[in-house]
Amino acid sequence: MSNQLKQPVIISGGGLVGLTLAQYLERVGIPYLLFERDESPDARYGGWGISINWVTPALQKCLTPEAFDAIKALHNDPRTLEEDIISDTIPYQYFDLENGKAKTTHFLPPQLRVSRLKLREILAQGVKINWGISVTGWEEVDDGVLVSLSDGKTVKGSILTGADGKNSHIKRKILGEEKAKLYTFPMGFVGLKMRLAPEKIAPFRNLSRIFFHGTHPNGKFIFFSTISTPEVNGSKGTENEYFEAQLNMSWNAGDATQDILNLPPTEKLKELKKAATEGTGFFKELREGFDNIPDNTEVLDIVLQDWMTEPWQPSASVTILGDAVHPMTMYRGEAANHGMFDAYMLGRQLHKVSMGEKDMAKAIEDFEREMISRAQEAVSLSRRAGFEVHDLDAISESSALFQYPHVQRLEALMSQ
Repeated sequence: MSNQLKQPVIISGGGLVGLTLAQYLERVGIPYLLFERDESPDARYGGWGISINWVTPALQKCLTPEAFDAIKALHNDPRTLEEDIISDTIPYQYFDLENGKAKTTHFLPPQLRVSRLKLREILAQGVKINWGISVTGWEEVDDGVLVSLSDGKTVKGSILTGADGKNSHIKRKILGEEKAKLYTFPMGFVGLKMRLAPEKIAPFRNLSRIFFHGTHPNGKFIFFSTISTPEVNGSKGTENEYFEAQLNMSWNAGDATQDILNLPPTEKLKELKKAATEGTGFFKELREGFDNIPDNTEVLDIVLQDWMTEPWQPSASVTILGDAVHPMTMYRGEAANHGMFDAYMLGRQLHKVSMGEKDMAKAIEDFEREMISRAQEAVSLSRRAGFEVHDLDAISESSALFQYPHVQRLEALMSQ
């Protein structure tokens, strides 16, 4: 082990990115300390799904074969696993929500669609997490960094890595509050998780077994995804087989639907269902799906924000990654992919330091150069997509929603 890694790597944040980094360090034998501000794994809502697409080869290198197989088993519809994951692309339709016709037919990268909560549970296996403790500050010293913690203690590390989310305390310390300020989109956004019997979810899943998007001419956007099937959630063969699913809707702020955000929880779902019928309404099958949403389903408000990544003053002992660097909207379905790829790339650089192939300053410089360039491109595309999906006429094969320029560079990046 290089003298520059005599002290542990300090990881701030126990989400998907921090845990992926910890898993990589476990595999290559680099010591670490991981601190998470939440008191427990279930301290915040984590009931929605995420797409694991182009990051799959990198994620596989971060994990044991058993852990990666466990993640594959989370895929929201096991029957599609062979035909979708092993094939080169997945056929996909973007719907006109007024008439149910495809606005564009496209091919997406192979992917897994998994529960965020279940994914986090797998990534946490074998990782020691210090719950209820956050990083409050740090001091760079000759052979690393002295980190102050919220419990009043200090720990010494070889490097401090901030995987502490879009409101990253470490990013704000590095860049200052003004430069780190997030951009808020002029849109409303709500989401819900529902549990439905097979016959009740059929109107949604007849459109796609995994997920679909669509836009109405009035600017309303819909995203639907299966979270689990009876085979995955354990209800298969019981009297009460069920599916879990996620539904999101967003709209431009001038839309009257914005009033949903001001309603009490018991009234939000009623207004959401009205959106399926007002004006020309959604097409018949989608309206049927909306009608089947259970009346006790909780509707959550989400503030859409991002941050156009910009470089910061480099440090030989502090860096940031994940949503701290590139918070973005969910429309392109790749935020977690970028974060986990960051973790893989940083882990590789730290491994090179441990092997004496690089010094820490050069490793961080190389890591940040690639990540920042990729993040700038990704956040820009994500922001464009966030506006395009609320304009049906803007949806085409050339839309930002379907562009993945960085994917073509991944093989070269992973071989460096």
